[in-house]
Amino acid sequence: MPTILLKSGFRFIINTDDHEPMHVHVIHQGRSVLIEFENEVKVSKE
Repeated sequence: MPTILLKSGFRFIINTDDHEPMHVHVIHQGRSVLIEFENEVKVSKE
């Protein structure tokens, strides 16, 4: 997956050919979260 932003050790990743709903992966120090964008923003641990 391509990194779209690397800031303060946080890596933000979006794969444009990925599943719905639209989402971004955020990775920091070996941990990651998935942020989904629908009618509201939903954050979950991966």
